[in-house]
Amino acid sequence: MKKGIFAVIYGPSKTGKSTATGAAGASGLFIAQGGGLLPLKNYLGIEDIKVLPAKTLREAATTIMENFRNYKTIVVDDFSLLAEVTIGELEKTHSFGDMWRQLRSDVFFVRDCARMANEHGTHVIFNCHYTPARVSSGKYVRGGPKLPGQLPEQFSAFADVVAQVEFDETAA
Repeated sequence: MKKGIFAVIYGPSKTGKSTATGAAGASGLFIAQGGGLLPLKNYLGIEDIKVLPAKTLREAATTIMENFRNYKTIVVDDFSLLAEVTIGELEKTHSFGDMWRQLRSDVFFVRDCARMANEHGTHVIFNCHYTPARVSSGKYVRGGPKLPGQLPEQFSAFADVVAQVEFDETAA
């Protein structure tokens, strides 16, 4: 059995991330909020999209584990938003330091679930917003997926493929 691919695709809003991941995983499962997938219908003409919602990273990971045997591709749409919502939920129940430890644990749980799916031949694609390169506390920080702290570089390091989406207004 061929292994699946762990991919991270990121870019600014309205640059075609959902459209690109939709083209790659058209017959797969989307873990997403339905409205974010309108480009799949509008631009690609894909009507029968299987979508399951997830509110937090842990819910997304559980959905991957429960469904990877049924799909060749799973797309986690707007992973950045899932991380933000997870932080909000963790703030309600954890102290500051414990919240960040739990967030890191949840991200690693998602990674482990995606890798388990990969071992069984399922591709898992994470669609993220973009954080530009910047200087923080005098240190240069590369741009990448919009995630808190050191997670942009760490999460990208988990992936087999990392791609930045660019939008060219002059393209047909």
